[in-house]
Amino acid sequence: MSADATTGETATADADPEPPSSEDAGSSRLEFVDRRTPGGSALSIAVDLDELRRVGRRLAEAVGTRFEIAVALLGDDEMDRLHREHSGVPGTTDVLSWPLDGDDRSGVVRGDLAVGVEVAAREAAARGRALEAELMLYVVHGLLHLLGERDDTHARRSAMVVAQDRLLAAIGLPSTGEDSESAR
Repeated sequence: MSADATTGETATADADPEPPSSEDAGSSRLEFVDRRTPGGSALSIAVDLDELRRVGRRLAEAVGTRFEIAVALLGDDEMDRLHREHSGVPGTTDVLSWPLDGDDRSGVVRGDLAVGVEVAAREAAARGRALEAELMLYVVHGLLHLLGERDDTHARRSAMVVAQDRLLAAIGLPSTGEDSESAR
């Protein structure tokens, strides 16, 4: 994904600082793109893209599956629009995920994530955690969906919370604090 025309903010988190070469075809990649609407209230929320890149590299090492994921950072209005358009549900949300289909049989998981910066700011304040930790929680959750995890039943939600907390711990972030037994 290239830099957004409106803000120009792009940050890429490769598993290795150098771009993958033919010898290192096994690296994963997260690309963060700030797509918050200019003049919108979401732009007043400072996001440390460098920190997201650092944590993204740790996530790439921890997952054990190669992936290439573009993460768009969006405000409430855009998240609401996408949520309605793709899920038929009104209102903003924390993360939406879309697998990218194709003929690639390399085993690389490819997809796009939309992450709500304003939702993350509200939740981070309520949970007493850093904004970037909350954003990475949403990235981990979306990544798990791209890897095939579902949270549409109590049992699946419980299993997803366990997987999510394991990945968060592996990358040095606090767990969700959710008990897998009481997960919605």
